[in-house]
Amino acid sequence: MPTVRPFFRRSTAQVGVIAIVIASAALAACSSSTTSAGSSPTNAGSGTTGTSGTSSAACVSQATSLTKASLASGAGDPYPTALASAAAVKGKTYWMISLSQSVTGDVLMSQGFEAAAKAAGANVHVYDGKGLVPTIVQGVNTAIAAKAAGIVLLNVDTAWVTNQLAAAKAAGIPVIVTNNGSLITPAPLGVAAQATPSNITAGKLQADYALYATSCKLNAIFVTSLSAPSAKAITDGAQSEISRLCPTGCKTTVVNVAPADIATDLPGLVESALQRDPSANMIIDGSDTAYVPGIQVAQKALGTKVPIVSNIGSGIPPESGVPIIADTVSGTNAINGWYYFDAALRVANGQTGVMMQIPTILVDRSTWGTGAPPFVPPSYADYQKAFEKLWGVSS
Repeated sequence: MPTVRPFFRRSTAQVGVIAIVIASAALAACSSSTTSAGSSPTNAGSGTTGTSGTSSAACVSQATSLTKASLASGAGDPYPTALASAAAVKGKTYWMISLSQSVTGDVLMSQGFEAAAKAAGANVHVYDGKGLVPTIVQGVNTAIAAKAAGIVLLNVDTAWVTNQLAAAKAAGIPVIVTNNGSLITPAPLGVAAQATPSNITAGKLQADYALYATSCKLNAIFVTSLSAPSAKAITDGAQSEISRLCPTGCKTTVVNVAPADIATDLPGLVESALQRDPSANMIIDGSDTAYVPGIQVAQKALGTKVPIVSNIGSGIPPESGVPIIADTVSGTNAINGWYYFDAALRVANGQTGVMMQIPTILVDRSTWGTGAPPFVPPSYADYQKAFEKLWGVSS
């Protein structure tokens, strides 16, 4: 079984989305809120149950303590400690199989991966899976036929490409799984490395802050895509934490949008949810870049400014008018692309069982500072140089 390696000096803790013709996974019911998937990935919808009530003193105390501790903890030094020589990949070509290049987060992570590869002297071919399993399978098969130096799966569930993982292993091509929201143990056959933020942790941090901000009188709308492993992990993490801290006095509604329909359907779905329950006092979402633009359209249409606790830290400035009050940050999408290449580079250097969890922290207006983008912790300011130094391409 692969072991989790101590990549980070200090660890304190994006959404990939996909449109595939399978039924959306339903979240487990909890006493404070029961949600329904609402639709298959080809039809978006929402569901809601639960009752609101007076706040629990214990809930308020715990949420306040957890949130303040999280805000104070910061990112520390988030980078790997061990060196990994870029010479091992110079001139080689990696194939990144992206879930969907119509999703902004996938585009930014791909661009970050390409920039990292260029810094190390390697090349990248980005393949657009278009949110379709057959297309993703075709992409992996094509990468194997092209004798890629490595295949990087971005937001791709390994269960969709089991045969291709075996074929890649037989061909001697390492497969790196990225941004699935949680590390898979044991790693599936054919997977040489994993790298991802912990979206379960992100959801927990979001829930703590939402409970803290509402004094445990939370009536939240979750905006998610339950068919995407990383997005579902955030929702699961938040729901579990709300159930633990606020078992009877809080309410949640899940707006489940098909990933392929985010741009077209999300604004209307959120608008409908807010109209059905104008007492909603918080929106929790899985990605600034994927969901917030649609949420903003819905809020503008209704003339509302329900506070948002988001994820990723896209750099949407406070002056933009988007009512984000807190964000969970694991770098940004582009920075995460560099982590993903670092995992590929370590495999090329002979490391085995690479399992890299990218640190996730909580920020709000008291800690995210000023400038553009405002949500990136100071420790990430020179991330390119930090990685280049680890790879021996700069001093």
